[in-house]
Amino acid sequence: MNNFEHPNDHFAPHAESDWYRSMRHFWHPVAYAKDLVADRPLGTILLGERLVLVRHRSAVHAFEDVCRHKGTALSLGSVENDCLSCPYHGWKYDMSGKLVSIPSRPELNGVLQAQLPSFGCAESSGLIWVSLLANPWGKVPNIPEWTDPTVRWQTPPYYDWQTCSPRRLENFV
Repeated sequence: MNNFEHPNDHFAPHAESDWYRSMRHFWHPVAYAKDLVADRPLGTILLGERLVLVRHRSAVHAFEDVCRHKGTALSLGSVENDCLSCPYHGWKYDMSGKLVSIPSRPELNGVLQAQLPSFGCAESSGLIWVSLLANPWGKVPNIPEWTDPTVRWQTPPYYDWQTCSPRRLENFV
């Protein structure tokens, strides 16, 4: 338990398991499209899940942000030769999440089977959207005002706030 959780706090993530489980059925904006630079991984968190986003060629991808080798965050890595590369030992995963290269043990390439969990990922209305389930409810939202020149969008700086989603929505919105 960290400093921000209390056993009787009904808004703590552990107390919100039903809420978090139900929210997995939807698309969620996780990043501004402009912040996801081609071939540069971007880490984010959605409903307590660490994700790595990758824009490669004309597609966006979302994977669990953990290398299957030693658990390093892949968001700290890079994209090389069409693969997401771990910064720790250089394991490489293709854009389907399949392990394709183990630089220190090339004889295991194609033998050792490892797969990154991937998630539904789409770009719409200037945002990157992710669903943690294969068949989310509804379509990726479209916000037509995003491209309306008469609408002025403000993108405040990011900051960490140690709270759960219901409390954030209640106090921020």
